[in-house]
Amino acid sequence: MGWKQPPRTGITETTEATETGEAHADNGGVANSGVLVIKEFHQHLPESGAGPASPPPAAPRLDQVAWDRLGALFGDRPLPEGTYEAYRWAFEISGAVPPVGDSLPSGGLTEVVKDLDARQGVRPDMPLAVPFVRYLMERAATRDPGWATELAGWLAATCERTRVGPLPTPPPAERQVVLHLRLEPAQTEDRHWVRMWLHRGGFETLWESEATPLTLDEVRRELGRQLLRVERRFSETDPVACRRVDRVEFHVPFELLDVDFENWPMPIGRRGAPRGLGLIYQVAVRCPDERDGVTEALWRQKWRWYQAQSSRHPRAVHVLPDHEVSHVLGDRLQADQPPVCVLAEVSATRLQDALNAVLDAGVPIAVWRRGGPPRAARPGEGLSAALTTPGPDATGDESGIDVRRLPKLLRELRLEHADGAEDDQGWHHPLALLWDDPDCRPLSRSLS
Repeated sequence: MGWKQPPRTGITETTEATETGEAHADNGGVANSGVLVIKEFHQHLPESGAGPASPPPAAPRLDQVAWDRLGALFGDRPLPEGTYEAYRWAFEISGAVPPVGDSLPSGGLTEVVKDLDARQGVRPDMPLAVPFVRYLMERAATRDPGWATELAGWLAATCERTRVGPLPTPPPAERQVVLHLRLEPAQTEDRHWVRMWLHRGGFETLWESEATPLTLDEVRRELGRQLLRVERRFSETDPVACRRVDRVEFHVPFELLDVDFENWPMPIGRRGAPRGLGLIYQVAVRCPDERDGVTEALWRQKWRWYQAQSSRHPRAVHVLPDHEVSHVLGDRLQADQPPVCVLAEVSATRLQDALNAVLDAGVPIAVWRRGGPPRAARPGEGLSAALTTPGPDATGDESGIDVRRLPKLLRELRLEHADGAEDDQGWHHPLALLWDDPDCRPLSRSLS
């Protein structure tokens, strides 16, 4: 049995359509099959300059054939990366007003398409489901080229059969250049084995302490040399793009989470002058050795939810006060896919237990204030208020926290409070960030 076309709910939008958009060419790292998929799909799109003699466009609804084929394509597949962005982009392209809030319709991909198909933009040649599937195809081209090929086939057939109008290319996924630094304790006290990688679509080994473990001060100086080397290489090989390192991620044992790497003075300024690492770059810490056992599956599951949903989803963030820290906190945090981010508004004496619970639950993102709550904090203040940023869909509560922006936001807050005059006056500074993407990990072999 095929899927039946859902009934129209009668929702009609009257916002002005967005019929043109700049096409982005960014196929770096895309599998060959993905490139061919997109090229084949484009061959079936009508010319944007079609004259008035063109046949009249069809009504903006999916037909039964499209629904039947989507059934096989979607099945029970979990929401893929970029689902929320695809949902919002469909409204932008079709000229419809998006619903209020920062959440997807309840359910899986089928329910999302049902929701879209029940809405109508001002373009009579653009069912909202078509740009949604187009966006998913672009995102799947690198991670799941087989599924991208199937989506491209559905798009080509649907666009040709129902005379869908021209579609702009979806915006490319944001790509960042990240320097990864891993520390492993050596048998010699206060020394560590070190390895550094550069990631920009793939991992490139930069440097390794082959025979001699280093002190943290020696690690700091070597990191400075590698940053200068990478930045100089970018300047020489790609001066037009002005590419540079965006973030430095420290892969450390649990015991080093209290090291304020973001405040390291780096000899990378003019004539070797020291510059604060966290003022120049985004900085995050990770605990690769803590992502084992059942925790690894929980970690990946939470990250998948984060990738598919809005980064401002009202359930994405959990604010953790002192009184919630207990021996069952990890079990409670892992009970569902959200939260994916914990704001630890806890005292210094409870911080270690809080971070242990975060890691036990597989939570990939966390923020805490080094040293615990500020002495001069006013009632009603906290990390939630400090990290809330305005946005087009912010509702004034925790949904105003944009999880995806946290690495950039913490750097902005460090710059704002760089003079140290308010170090103990509020929750904005000094902050630490755990940011642990399971899809972006260098080799896990031991460095010792």
